[in-house]
Amino acid sequence: PFVVKYDADNLMGKQTEIILDDSYHFSTRKEFVNQDVLIEKFLVGEEFSYQVVCNGSSFVFLGISKDHKKYKDYNTCGIASTSDSVQQNIPEIDSYIQRILDFMLSNDIEYKGIMYLNIIKVGITYYVLEINTRFGEPETQSL
Repeated sequence: PFVVKYDADNLMGKQTEIILDDSYHFSTRKEFVNQDVLIEKFLVGEEFSYQVVCNGSSFVFLGISKDHKKYKDYNTCGIASTSDSVQQNIPEIDSYIQRILDFMLSNDIEYKGIMYLNIIKVGITYYVLEINTRFGEPETQSL
């Protein structure tokens, strides 16, 4: 299985399809005409948003929130969210964030502000699905 994301202006934004078999043909899909398409590996695991605030060279963990609305057993990208009262930072993700900040500083970019990573944990491995630098997403509201 794989995930296809495409811009579908007639559907008001980025659309996502999960393709479960090899019978899918891009050339016959009207959604893909003159559209940017992103193809991703299909992952099954626990998804959450990991939120920090950065001061340019380091960061402080703010918390974790999760999308709680499900559609056909798949995550719906933050339609609504929850946040546990007990919060604990994750050293593997902290290390990744610090590497991002160090890389930016090495390129004379001092990022100060909000950063949250959309993470999926598959087994014992954490995958970064996206990085955002705003609190405008629904999964940040519960925090």
